[in-house]
Amino acid sequence: MNRTANDATKPRSSERSPSPTVLSTRSSSRHLILAVLVAAALRVAFVIWAYRHGVIIDSEGAEYARLAQNLASGHGYRGIFDNGVQLNFAPLFPLFIAIFSTLLPSAELAARLINVVLGAMLVVPLFKLAERIYDRKVAWVVTVLGVFHPLLIARSGSTYSEGPYLTLLLSGAYYFILWIEEQRARASALAGMFLGLAYLVRPEAFLEVAGLTGVGLVWAIFAKNRRTVLIGVLSLLGIFGLLASPYIAFLSVNSGQFRIEGKGSLVYAWGQRMDSGMSYQEAMTRIGNDLSSEGIFMMPNYEALHAASYTPYDLIKYVLRGAPQNLRTIFYENVNSQSEGAPVLFLLVFMGWMRSAWNRQRVVNEVILFTTCLMMVLSLLTLRGDYSARFFYSLMGPLLLWAGKGARELHCWCCETLASLPVPENIPRLTARAVQWIFVLSMMAMSLKGVQREGEFLDASRTEGKLAGEWLAKYSSGPKWVMDESLIPAYYAGAALMYLPFATSDVALRYISEKKPDFIVLLEYRKRSRPYLAQWFDDGIPDQRAELIYDQVVPHREGVKIYRWKATQSPPGNT
Repeated sequence: MNRTANDATKPRSSERSPSPTVLSTRSSSRHLILAVLVAAALRVAFVIWAYRHGVIIDSEGAEYARLAQNLASGHGYRGIFDNGVQLNFAPLFPLFIAIFSTLLPSAELAARLINVVLGAMLVVPLFKLAERIYDRKVAWVVTVLGVFHPLLIARSGSTYSEGPYLTLLLSGAYYFILWIEEQRARASALAGMFLGLAYLVRPEAFLEVAGLTGVGLVWAIFAKNRRTVLIGVLSLLGIFGLLASPYIAFLSVNSGQFRIEGKGSLVYAWGQRMDSGMSYQEAMTRIGNDLSSEGIFMMPNYEALHAASYTPYDLIKYVLRGAPQNLRTIFYENVNSQSEGAPVLFLLVFMGWMRSAWNRQRVVNEVILFTTCLMMVLSLLTLRGDYSARFFYSLMGPLLLWAGKGARELHCWCCETLASLPVPENIPRLTARAVQWIFVLSMMAMSLKGVQREGEFLDASRTEGKLAGEWLAKYSSGPKWVMDESLIPAYYAGAALMYLPFATSDVALRYISEKKPDFIVLLEYRKRSRPYLAQWFDDGIPDQRAELIYDQVVPHREGVKIYRWKATQSPPGNT
């Protein structure tokens, strides 16, 4: 009887209370979901605020959105220039835009929604990476940074592809670290999947795959079970290759040669021109006196790719030639980037690196993070000219991880220091916590101040081009060609775009006469980008075939002029 009574009072195995570890994991999952929801709410609120203040689509966003519109309408993978198959931008982002635009009022809104969703989801790989590399307390600091950092919120409302790319890339890095620690093929396969998706958003992800594969092969030298490691590497490469192969085939067929990306060749081509003394605008849009297309953006991608042939040796020389200046630019642009949170961000990063010793496991994980950063920097070394702040956005992932670690190290330092002094028992803990969050909030305050001054976001507030494009869409509702040096008016006008050429005034007029655009748009704030635009904007286009039909100055904004080009009229001297 006693044994039966005792047995009756024991909980059955299925009724046992969950272990503390399980409860902690469930609690963390709930809090992480809440963090994602808060991040999404903040980003939605920002997009609503931006729309109410007249935000416009970004330049590259206009190309992504037009690609999506053409895909949805069955016109193929053609962008706003409508001069052949687009071989520069990868297809996954415009494909998502095309899908979501069937449910939303516009492709622009669809692009912003994708950035909002994946921008909010960035919190998940940030938390997982911080928890795996450091500990859960660091992970929650990093989560706060991921949710509330002003630069992350602002970029989540853009139409660029860097936001989705970063989320996918860090997800791939997390599963790679998980595979290194646990040696499970499932983790390496997931790493390959996320890296493959990242490649389909921005093809430079193939550099990340190469770098992480190198880390995996080096790890195999020290691993006890090399066969398992090699299977994991092959699993990563296999899944990545499976996802990447359709786009590689598409590029190879449409370019006439085997390619894993097209942007690198275009960057090399305009970089070579800039190394010879051309400005960025000249390298992109120059034409010869015989009206031949010399600038990279004045010809279809197919022609530009074939005009940019080079050997691996040529590419190495090109990168090394620009590396000293580029590395200085990358360093100073980031260290002085107030929108990222400098200088507080980099003080915390330094503390995260140096305050405590690294054990063997952390060395491996940090090597993976540094390799990821190194590949990001390597892709930037091919560029010439001014660097846009958004080029460094991918670096924000590792920087926030290190900054979160630094904030926690600052907490520990304060706590340990004060504990050695004759103060009340709870003072060290409370003071350390206050100091930690003061530094975090200071970094965010610096970022908020910097974001308001960032050229990228200032350009997004230039509504004059959008208003001119919308006016032109009503003025001429059918298909039309617009000649401009900005994508914005043409996008909102529903028009195909031809760039105004970089040339002298008379050569430009002959080029316009040959191309026969329907309209020419002149933006006051861009009138220094071509040798003749300032004169044309101030005094009019010196050709009787150009008829001024729109001349507006938006309050507190720059002016815009639109000319209708009457191609049927005889040119000057033949009337």
